[in-house]
Amino acid sequence: LFNVYAVCFVDMVGYSLVLPLLPQYAAAFGASPFMCGAMVAGYSIMQTLGAPWLGLLSDRYGRRPVLLLSGLGTALGFLLLGFANSAAVVLASRLLDGLTGGNISVCQAYVADVTEDTDRAAALGKVQAAIGLGFALGPALGGTLMAYGLHVPAFTAAAVACLSMTGVYFFVQEAPASQAERPAKPPAVGGALRGLAGVVTSEELRPLYVVRLGFSLGFNGLTSMFSFWAVQHLGISARTNGAVLSFLGLLQVFIQACLMRPLLQRFREEVLLLAGLASATVGLLLWSQANSLAATVLSMVPCSLGSALAFTNLSSILTKRAGTNVGQALGTAASLDSMTRMVTPFIASWLLARHGPGAPGLFGGLLILMLLPVASYYLLGHSTAPPEAESPPPSPPGQPRVEPQGGSTLYRFR
Repeated sequence: LFNVYAVCFVDMVGYSLVLPLLPQYAAAFGASPFMCGAMVAGYSIMQTLGAPWLGLLSDRYGRRPVLLLSGLGTALGFLLLGFANSAAVVLASRLLDGLTGGNISVCQAYVADVTEDTDRAAALGKVQAAIGLGFALGPALGGTLMAYGLHVPAFTAAAVACLSMTGVYFFVQEAPASQAERPAKPPAVGGALRGLAGVVTSEELRPLYVVRLGFSLGFNGLTSMFSFWAVQHLGISARTNGAVLSFLGLLQVFIQACLMRPLLQRFREEVLLLAGLASATVGLLLWSQANSLAATVLSMVPCSLGSALAFTNLSSILTKRAGTNVGQALGTAASLDSMTRMVTPFIASWLLARHGPGAPGLFGGLLILMLLPVASYYLLGHSTAPPEAESPPPSPPGQPRVEPQGGSTLYRFR
């Protein structure tokens, strides 16, 4: 799995490398406030359309070919950004990259193919750690490279995307599970659409999609508009902006690499998911009150913890309920996440202009706070244990409790 983690790392370096530069592109080409929002949301609009299909294609044709296709689209998008001479071309580059930008969910599906249920959340946590490490390096590198010209980071990101494709071609083998489950004949368009509809309407998966959609809608105001918010509210430079985003990435790496496995040994994934929602709520409310760089950085700690716990455990639970449609299910989840990123830049920019710098964080924090009881009902009120699972015999006080595979105990120890 190291090669898959490396692909996630390299991909995220390329993606995050240009994030601190979007405000500079907007200023250089005189983009309107609407166009600024479109530059951020355009990627997500196309990813909403493309991610489920990439997941479906990976279920039918294999993970490796789809990873290569996605990398090619990313490289072409960054090349277009490097040659951009207007805001419209910048927007076009984001649209192209977004359409083929579903490689992370395909990597997650690959990990799900080759891991057991008991190890899956920890393995997916390593995917998130690789993403966080790439997110730590990318913005700082982009802010540094901008000193040599606005287009230099884009060309560098294109080269990084080509490096990722090279790694996939030479070092990533097709997952045996996806090969075994692949049908002999890919479905027609109508069959594919029915398959996607079946995943979305599944009674097992629908509650998870509700939680994913609500959390993303509340949290993505921070992730999608932070660069614009920081420049406008704190007046920081692109380099400082990149440093703050890098700090967020390093926090993600620490949480996934050092905290996730010990937490998973003690608590169920459903409990950690709810803890992530609560932590993100606290972080977003703190962010809404931040008036300095130090206060902003402090608010990022619970935000990062909440994001790591929520997304990792939600993805793991989703793969265990998706059956043979893991790529499709993860692609649909990525599509829902992208759907929220279509609207949150416009919501956040409107709140920022109309109600002040604290409004985006307050909106997100309160929305996730309202989601908590709904998520608790779905996750704790409906056990994922199989019907035949039996309750274990009581253990002496202070001794580890022995539970069956998939048991509904919230805590590993009593």
